[in-house]
Amino acid sequence: MTIPLASVPTLVKTINALIVKGDHASDKAEQFYKAAGIHLAECKARKPNGIPWPAFVAKNFTFGRSRADELIMIGDGRATVAKLRTDTAARVAKHATVNRQARAAVTNGGKASSAGHPAELAPPTDKRTVLISKIMRLVNAMQEDALVVMLKYAKEIKRRQKRTTALMTKPPVPKAQPVVRKSGKNTQPRKAKEPAENFL
Repeated sequence: MTIPLASVPTLVKTINALIVKGDHASDKAEQFYKAAGIHLAECKARKPNGIPWPAFVAKNFTFGRSRADELIMIGDGRATVAKLRTDTAARVAKHATVNRQARAAVTNGGKASSAGHPAELAPPTDKRTVLISKIMRLVNAMQEDALVVMLKYAKEIKRRQKRTTALMTKPPVPKAQPVVRKSGKNTQPRKAKEPAENFL
């Protein structure tokens, strides 16, 4: 007598339940992750042919392809939870060090410190320098399409600033003041009388 195989949707539900249990269990986490990895390997082998593995994982689980592959490695016995956690911690620490050095290079004008550590800078006193450093941090984190949009807006701001500066530097044209008669009505300003020429 053969045991019928579970359907793929049933496998997905089982895997999700095992992951939740593994996340909440401290002493039996390895066992839950191992069971989830075994089911994931079966799910990977039996998934529909028309859908790639990363898309299948994204559609059915709350984790990505790399986490699914890690769980399969735990299920196969090629890795342990402790080893994966150690590798992840080392990778995160290395990434953080690289990011700190990159930020220091940007704020320090591209100069690294002599000790190999990011140079500690004195806090900038100039408000413009503070704003520029904040803008540079944002620019470094932007994608290419966002940079194109930012460049467009920066050019527009510069154009408006030039126009405003040009308007502010022109001397104001004096306006003639209207003459108010005793009747209270405003009229056009009177022209000054020209002196009469001497006919003598």
